[in-house]
Amino acid sequence: MRIYLRSITKADTKLIVKWRNSPKVSAHCLNKRSVTEKSHLDFFEKNIETGQYQQYIVERIEEDFGVASYPIATVYLKDIDSFNRRCELCIFTSDDEEWNTESQSIAIKMLLDKAFNEFGLHKVHS
Repeated sequence: MRIYLRSITKADTKLIVKWRNSPKVSAHCLNKRSVTEKSHLDFFEKNIETGQYQQYIVERIEEDFGVASYPIATVYLKDIDSFNRRCELCIFTSDDEEWNTESQSIAIKMLLDKAFNEFGLHKVHS
């Protein structure tokens, strides 16, 4: 299985709203309220655009019939404290069957690599 992480964009709003409002996903969230496109865009402007969160779409690379990719989940670093060089790691699951133990492990390793090597953090907790 090959996956990669790409930075989330505003164009991902419909997908994020669909995933977040899925009963299988929302059952694991602390906040059970539904997410709207407006509330997601507000979140995006407040947290993603300011750098408080580094959020990525996890995409599966399909090579059987040419090269294509498609989103299967999202992972992110939140509450990034640049002074103390720490943050929290979060997984925002989708209800896609491809989001399994193998893809989760790969995505988390890739996100930790970004946290330590790209952002220079020293501590990541969940």
